[in-house]
Amino acid sequence: MSCKGVIKIKTAIYVGIPIIILVGIFFWLGDVYSPTEEALAYLESSNFVNVLENEDWFEFIPEQEKITTGIIFYPGGKVKAESYAPLAFELAEKGYMVSIIKMPLHLAVLAPNKANKYINNNEKINNWVIMGHSLGGAMAATFSENHPEKLETLIMLAAYPANSVDLSDKDIDVLSIYASEDRIADKGKILAAKEQLPESTEFVEIKGGNHSYFGSYGLQKGDGEATITEIEQRNLIINYIVQFLN
Repeated sequence: MSCKGVIKIKTAIYVGIPIIILVGIFFWLGDVYSPTEEALAYLESSNFVNVLENEDWFEFIPEQEKITTGIIFYPGGKVKAESYAPLAFELAEKGYMVSIIKMPLHLAVLAPNKANKYINNNEKINNWVIMGHSLGGAMAATFSENHPEKLETLIMLAAYPANSVDLSDKDIDVLSIYASEDRIADKGKILAAKEQLPESTEFVEIKGGNHSYFGSYGLQKGDGEATITEIEQRNLIINYIVQFLN
């Protein structure tokens, strides 16, 4: 083979590999989980909850005179924010102001401190809760470590903190909810996170639940099959959260 032929092959390799990588990343980022039709119905306001949207978040605001507690929600990785509308709406019906934060490329890891913007825009709220599902829960824990003075509570759904996060000495209430049939989040890692969390942290297992039913976006690839319905799991999640916050 001539030198020119070798050069052409090398050039093709050097140019082709980055293109293949970029195309792979493009398709990976584009492979997101979208809300079910039922979830989208919860984006409509009712007589009890006012639903608002801007470029940064969805808001679910109870129609009552005084709201003291706000819940900021970080979505799971590559899951559209709207997929958590049923959970947010029904928590708002319980009297909490809830905001689902829209993340760049649907990845909370790209904007773990975005809750700051929402908190700064709502100075009248006295108590702040940050909550997240899966990757969103991990990033909620990261935010809690970076800004413990701004929060009262951290709630992780099928999630655990990054190895670098240590909340064990922070004055913050923590609730960790996980599901028995979850095949996405490692139960062992969720429970092992006790060492990184305050001693008062509560761990609750949803029997028969799975990873996907923490939201409303269908069955996530690789997840286990739930033995309870999505609605049943959501009702349990809400009951545990309300009991914990009260």
